[in-house]
Amino acid sequence: VLSGTPALGIGNIVGSNIANIMLIMGATAAIAGVAGSKGVSWKFNTLALLGATGIFGAQLMLGALTPLGAGAMLTLAGAYMYACYKVDGHDSALAAAIRR
Repeated sequence: VLSGTPALGIGNIVGSNIANIMLIMGATAAIAGVAGSKGVSWKFNTLALLGATGIFGAQLMLGALTPLGAGAMLTLAGAYMYACYKVDGHDSALAAAIRR
């Protein structure tokens, strides 16, 4: 249909992800307000979001989303989920390191 237009595909993926995040956050806040906190999870998630955005941006600046980059992103996503489990009160040493 529209072969040779990878920017259209990337824009579609990124745009739909942004829309999904905003819709989920908006619906959650509308149903049951979300209390803002600046604890450990806030700092951890902010750093993770900035890191993921940086890695994705670097791949876009290089002009290609390679299988190596995709594998790195999947590996980091798994590490993030494991770290979320550890930070959520299961590893006080990691939580203390993030608090600093």
